[in-house]
Amino acid sequence: MTLTLKQLELNKDYTFHVTVVHGEKNYAGELALKPDKIILTVKWEEFTDNPGAFWMEKNRSFIM
Repeated sequence: MTLTLKQLELNKDYTFHVTVVHGEKNYAGELALKPDKIILTVKWEEFTDNPGAFWMEKNRSFIM
């Protein structure tokens, strides 16, 4: 595996697609680095018994 380092400039916005590991579960996520804040958005799906909505996509953002 080759590791490539990228220099980040603090006055620019960056977005990375990430995997968030919580216990034994993995979730899709997006990490946004901005000059004034950091946002981690975690996405997941939930299955439901509601026949009109077999599954629902959910997400939650954490702003630091």
